[in-house]
Amino acid sequence: MSQLTLDGASLPIRARDPETELTPAERQIWYYLKKIGPRTEKEIHLQPAFAKYSTIGNKLRSMRKKGYARSNPQPDSPQKWEAK
Repeated sequence: MSQLTLDGASLPIRARDPETELTPAERQIWYYLKKIGPRTEKEIHLQPAFAKYSTIGNKLRSMRKKGYARSNPQPDSPQKWEAK
């Protein structure tokens, strides 16, 4: 796939594939956030499925760097994470 620019040039559009770009733990967290919606890091860690991961914050930041998660800072509460 590609997208045309104003001068007629064609730019390729990169297709995202979470199955190959994310680690198994990141993929599990990403699917959870897609299904449930925005959650804080603590709420994610309290889920029984994620209790085995001690570095939820590192996984969320890695997902944000790869473009699969977004953080929403809240004024007087912890930031919420959501899947893109």
